[in-house]
Amino acid sequence: MAATIYEVARKSGVSIGTVSRVLNDSPLTAVTTRERVLQVISELDYQPHALARGLARRKTNAVGVVGPLFNGGLHAEVLRGIQRGLEQHNFDLVLYGVDDQNKKDAFLRRALQQRRVDGLLLVSMPLSGALAVDCKRRRLPLVLVDSQHHQFDSITVDNQYGAALATQELLRLGYRRFALLAGHYENMRAQARLQDCQNALQEAGIAASAQTVIRSEALGKNAAASAWQSGYAAMKTFLAQQVQEGRASTPLALFVTCDSLVRGALSAVQNAGLRLPQDVAIVAFRDSELAEHSGVMIVRQPQAEIGYQAVKRMLALMKHPGSPPQQVTVKPQLQMQQHGLPAKV
Repeated sequence: MAATIYEVARKSGVSIGTVSRVLNDSPLTAVTTRERVLQVISELDYQPHALARGLARRKTNAVGVVGPLFNGGLHAEVLRGIQRGLEQHNFDLVLYGVDDQNKKDAFLRRALQQRRVDGLLLVSMPLSGALAVDCKRRRLPLVLVDSQHHQFDSITVDNQYGAALATQELLRLGYRRFALLAGHYENMRAQARLQDCQNALQEAGIAASAQTVIRSEALGKNAAASAWQSGYAAMKTFLAQQVQEGRASTPLALFVTCDSLVRGALSAVQNAGLRLPQDVAIVAFRDSELAEHSGVMIVRQPQAEIGYQAVKRMLALMKHPGSPPQQVTVKPQLQMQQHGLPAKV
């Protein structure tokens, strides 16, 4: 059986408080007492509980990561970047996956009250006003990843820059008709990306009248099958309307602003007998898993780098608490499968 702090105290002839002070390098302990306690710790091979020792110092050497259920894809890449950054500075990662706003808020409140971590990274979830006030009051370092709040540090992708890259390339290839497949109104991430795409198109001289917004009923939190069906249904309806209006013969560039809708939209285009990319070129804000499809242009999100940069900001906040919040943006890259891509539409 492992030795306990009580055994160390009894054999050393001191109180458990003195043993705790020795473990935490307190200057209040006499040198001879410290040496005696350390000798007993060595003899008993006592292993103090790291979390308990950290709490005694009001420091846990752990960072909490809160976000949607981390079941793969982009969030897994973010976690890899976070893990790499934390390991380099000997911090532990405490992961808490949530599937709705209420669970996220409950966990954040517990983390603030119990101070079980030295800082929090909130991934792809908004911060409510009440919790923002509480975080500021308790001075727990907080960095938002893939979302923003004016009072806190954040790391996001510059989607407008990515949309501008895609727009320039599409215009170069000859596309002049644009559509945007958007997620549900409650999907704030997709709505922000929709606005970024519209801004990029307008800056490139594409009037709002030449942009068609296609609405889907799928929420980002829905199951993958439901999102696929929603993306498929929305795109199928849109393509049928284009045929009725006599516009189907004009090449179309489609921005899909909600990640979960991409595969459904792609299937609808293929089932309609349309060619990729000659008839429809799809722009997706996902990583390279779709790049095998000719005609799918990827605004690649550097997710691992985002996670790593979030850790850097977190460590800076720990070192300099109270410093002004910084809104850091990471530039995406454009990736497209060139096989079968025409020089001009």
